[in-house]
Formats: sequence, C-alpha cells, structure tokens
Amino acid sequence: MKRVWTLYRVSTKGQVNPEEDIPMQRNSCMRFIESNPDWKLENELYEKGISGWKNKTDERDALVQIKKAAENNEFDILLVFMYDRLGRREDETPLVVQYLVDHGVEVWSVKEGQRKIADHTDLLINYITFWQSSGESKKTSMRIKEIIEQMNEEAKYTGTTPPYGYETYDTGVRHWKYDKNVKDMRINEEEKKIVEIIFDLYISKGFGVSRIANYLNSSGYKARNGKNFRINTIFSILKNPIYTGIKRYNVRDKSNHDKVLPKEEWRYSKKREDWAFIDEEVFNKVQEIMKLRKDKQGTLPNKGKLLLNGIAICGYCGSKLYSDVTRTSYKLKDGTEKERITRRYRCSNARTSDVHHDKSLYASEKHDKVFYKYFIKEVSEVLKNKEKYIQSRQQSSNKLLIQLEDEIESLSKQKSKLDKDLTILNNEITKSLLGESSFSPEQLSGIINTKQTEIKNLNENIENKKELLEQKKKSSEKEDDYILTLQKIKETFEGADLDSRKMMIHGVVESVEFKKDEIKIKFNH
Repeated sequence: MKRVWTLYRVSTKGQVNPEEDIPMQRNSCMRFIESNPDWKLENELYEKGISGWKNKTDERDALVQIKKAAENNEFDILLVFMYDRLGRREDETPLVVQYLVDHGVEVWSVKEGQRKIADHTDLLINYITFWQSSGESKKTSMRIKEIIEQMNEEAKYTGTTPPYGYETYDTGVRHWKYDKNVKDMRINEEEKKIVEIIFDLYISKGFGVSRIANYLNSSGYKARNGKNFRINTIFSILKNPIYTGIKRYNVRDKSNHDKVLPKEEWRYSKKREDWAFIDEEVFNKVQEIMKLRKDKQGTLPNKGKLLLNGIAICGYCGSKLYSDVTRTSYKLKDGTEKERITRRYRCSNARTSDVHHDKSLYASEKHDKVFYKYFIKEVSEVLKNKEKYIQSRQQSSNKLLIQLEDEIESLSKQKSKLDKDLTILNNEITKSLLGESSFSPEQLSGIINTKQTEIKNLNENIENKKELLEQKKKSSEKEDDYILTLQKIKETFEGADLDSRKMMIHGVVESVEFKKDEIKIKFNH
C-alpha cells in the first residue's frame, strides 16, 4: 500500500469561505484516494490564513514538515486538491515538487493529475505551470464551482432565486467574508398552499396545465410577480422535485443558460426534510401522468362531462365511444324557457361497421348509474376478500414472472448461438477471400446479413421482455397499495365531484364495455 499525505490550504483573505473551502478540498481528496485501491491515507495537514504567494516555502510550517518527512521516507504520495495549494511562487514551488520527487515521493493533484520530473522537459513544464498559477482567476473559479457543486449535493442554499413555494430568510449567522448574515431557504406557507392545489388538481381531478392555470386565475390566485399564472409556470412546478425535498441541479449548460442538458446529465441532491411538502409517490404519479399525456398513451380522462370518457368502448365492434350531446328547449307553466341537455355515449362506427349493432347510443345518466352499481359491488367484493385476492394475485404474478424469466433465458440462449454462428461466418469470409472456402463471399455476406437481422430482432425482444418483467415486479410489490386505493374509492366516491370520480375510475379500470342491457367492467389490476 502507498502511504498518502494530504495538504489543504486556504488564505485568510481568499476568495472562498475557509469553513467551506477546506472541507471541499478534503472531500475531493478523499474521493480521489478511494478511487485508488492501493492508496492509504496516513496524515492530513491543514494551513489556514497562509498565503501561498506572500509566504516563502521555508516560512510555511506544513511544507517544512512535509520536506522533513520526505527525507525520512515517512510517506509515498503527497496529494493536494490543486497544485496552487502548494503555492503560487513560480520561483520556488517547482523546486518543492522536484525536491519531493527526488526523495521518492509522488506528487498528485485531484484536478491536474501527477506531476513528474523525469527530464528537462518535465522541469520546464513545471515552471510554466506554476508561473500560470500566479494568475489565480481560473483556479478560484474552479474552487468556487467545486464548492457550489458540493453545496448542491448537500442540498444547501446557493443564493439563487427560490422556486415558487419557497422564500429566503436570515439565519442570523454572520457571513465569513462580507458584513452581512448568511441566508437559507424555507417553505413559504402561502405559496405552499397554491402548489398543493396545483398537484391535487392534476392528480385527483385530472386537470391539465392550461385548465389549472385558468382555475387559479379565475379563483383570484396570483403568481409571485402579482400577475396571472401562466401555463409554463404550472408545468415547471409539476416537474420540479424540490417539493419532495430533493434539489435538481446541473440542468442547464453553464455557457448557454437557455440550453437544457440531456436528462442523464442532471444531478440530484440528498433530501432535505424541511423543504419537503409533496409526497414522493404523488410526485412520481404526476410524472407518469405527464408522460402518458405527452406520448398520448393510455386512457386519461379529459374535461368532458361523461363519467367514462376515454374508457367506454362498444361491446359489438370494440370501437371507442364518444360523447353525444342533444339540447332541447321547453317551457314551464309560467312561460319560463328552459334547456334540457341529454348526454350519451355514441359508437361512431355503428353505421359503417360490418358487425351488427343492437344499440349504438347509451344515455349517460342511466348507464353511469348502472356502472356505479356494478363498480362499487366489484370493489366491495375485492375488499371483502382482500387476503384471498392478494394471495391469488401474487400467485398469478409469480407464475408470470417465472414465465417471463424462462422466456428471457430461452431468447438469450438463441442469441448466444446466433453470436457463435456469426463469429464462424465472419471467420469463413477470410477463408473465402483466400479461396479456401466452399462458399463465395457473396453467399456468406447474405447469410451474415440474415443472422445480424435475427440477432437485432432477438435483442429487441429480450429488452422488451426485460422491461415487462421489471414492470410486473413493481406491480406485484404494490398489491397492498391497490387495496388501499380501492378502500379510498369506496369511502369517498359518492361524495366526490365529477373530475375526482373520473380520476378514481381511470386509476383502477381499463375499460367499460357497453352492449344493449349489458355492461362489462375490465379492471386494470
């Protein structure tokens, strides 16, 4: 094992907080040591209030100690965060490095790698490097970026404008450099209420971002600037994990703030409980719904007045049923005119379909009541026998998981065989070109292309099966959650408004099949 010493230094009038800069240097050095299995930390030296520019090498106790220890062979590696931690004096610092290297000590920097002095070229490079170090602006920037990175990682407030739902406050702690107190971020109770309304409208009532903005504006709520809520504001609130206590950062390009980085480059902080007021499951559910809306998948309810909009289908031809509205006027005895609105589910395919339809129009008032009766009956039956239901579902799920795993294994074996065949065929190409094969290059090329297509199709099939397997595993782990959902539906459905009822139904029902004198409910679980 190589024995490692580390050196951390910050100036009294440096550009960064001594109470943050040294921990930042230490954290970076610790990670660097951990990435080298044959390194072992044996000593850590700290310099506070020491200028690497004003103070000569012999005036700095830590460097004097390091030089003596090198002479006594007490360590093998000196590690610093950046080489300017050794000093910025271009006339002396390269000599320190050379002195250590001459005594068998490797000199490493987390940010700049190892500094070697094997010949005159290396010596010249070292002098140039430390001459550049005397201009400190870039390195100060790197240290500040490192501190901000670690502050983000630790979920600390970095001085930016707080997201909607939060505010800054004076902590009462004096700033290390400026004549003012340090600030932090906390929940703004008034804005918090509005954020909670936004999430509730989206997940419980199925409102889209435009409808949510209209609702807030018509209800008298105002954005932080005193103006009406805009669609993009609602969208950004619903997408921001900060409300679960997790800060998202490294989202935009530093050189072009308008450019959003790929999602795989985004980073997330550890959770801060004092920032969290939206449940993570609720937030994740919102992201799922947003993806479904974006991809136009599934059967999410819209703002129509029909209870089963999006999941009602024709029992004769399987087509989706659409809304049909009839308005008729009538007069009361006193001469007052009234309007009667009749809403129906309509199969638009009935007139052109080859399949005979005994019925194509279904009055919503009548059929919604019939649906509700059977729906609550089914829900009550499941809840009554929930232990048996969960056991049955788990057994069925386990069988399906085993089946999928067997299919994946079988497909993987087929792929392995095709890979071997392809290797043999590629080797045969060489023989063919040398005239040592009974196959022509053209024949082999055709066979190889066929094999490659088969392998590609198998890979896609395997990935699809694996994705389905993961989905089923997650689904099987949530059987208890499903029972809790049904329990909530039974308790709250009757007193809920139309939008809430639609979201409850769409959460557990895949489709409702309409026929004359018949309704079939297909649950999605």
